[in-house]
Amino acid sequence: MSFNEYMHSRNRYRMNPPDFKQLAEKHQALKPFLIEKTNGGVTLDFRNANAVRALTIATAKEDFNLDLELSLGTVVFFSI
Repeated sequence: MSFNEYMHSRNRYRMNPPDFKQLAEKHQALKPFLIEKTNGGVTLDFRNANAVRALTIATAKEDFNLDLELSLGTVVFFSI
């Protein structure tokens, strides 16, 4: 069973996951968390909270032009 089957039906990444390699080129904080797959693709270490945090910040900027600063228990939104 695919992980995507657990995503909400309107999740923008359900059928088209982000290109982690391309995203990491724009958002350097993602680079340390990239994992090269045997088929030549790239994924992210989703078990690492810092990786998920970096991905959230990067996708918020790319998709919604939001600048986020995330800490362990706080979300702060900055105006653009």
